[in-house]
Amino acid sequence: MFYLGAATTSRPLSTSIGSCTVRNEEEVRRELAERRFGTLAWIERERESNGSYEGNGVKRTNEHLHVPDVQTTGCCEIKAGIKRKTRDTQDSSHHIIGEGMLTASEGTTGKLPKLDSLKRTIQRQRASVLSVLVEPTALSELVLPAEYQWTAKGEQFLLYDSGEDDAYRFPIFGPQRNLGVLQQSKIWLADGTFKTVPPLFAQVYVVHGLRGGNDPMKTGHLLPSLFVLLPNKTEDTYRRMWEQIRLLCPLALDAPGL
Repeated sequence: MFYLGAATTSRPLSTSIGSCTVRNEEEVRRELAERRFGTLAWIERERESNGSYEGNGVKRTNEHLHVPDVQTTGCCEIKAGIKRKTRDTQDSSHHIIGEGMLTASEGTTGKLPKLDSLKRTIQRQRASVLSVLVEPTALSELVLPAEYQWTAKGEQFLLYDSGEDDAYRFPIFGPQRNLGVLQQSKIWLADGTFKTVPPLFAQVYVVHGLRGGNDPMKTGHLLPSLFVLLPNKTEDTYRRMWEQIRLLCPLALDAPGL
């Protein structure tokens, strides 16, 4: 049996000459590869390999048998984790990036994009999520997504919502722990702002409590505790708001300074 040293596109894989079978290099290489890897593996190996034709021969330049780059793989996993965390939580950019890089090796972190680039990735991801929400034209159409009803620390933030059936709907926001501050405070201070307010509402009403003492001029300091979005400035709306706040803080509101 004879083996030809070069394969051509026009030459048959095997030729009989008398009692001898002449086989070219391509046929022999394929047969050996099939025995070792199987036909499908051989096809995949051929597809992934780089080659260039030079004249009647084939020049192989790369068989793609190198070891995977662990650092590059780790970098991709970190970026995917950052996007997933951005989509599922409301954590700050620094917190998300820091948590993602917590277990990364020095070589992996060196291949990551710069901090500003990662922050822009988070901003784009959150913008794509927000773009799905439809801008409401009435209070009955207002949707408060679940992720905005809780703080980054897992505390309930939406404490009350009068509901979409209420023509004068008003939600009350504030960390759950702030209710304890109000119930321990003997003096409450409250005021509303009309300049900085989201669409469909007339004002943001803020209730402050004292923490660390009951004298704000000496030992205590004011803590913004409740944030109420009011649809108007009518007496009835204020009355309904305070009735609901009484239910949220049943042990307070006997304070003489309110």
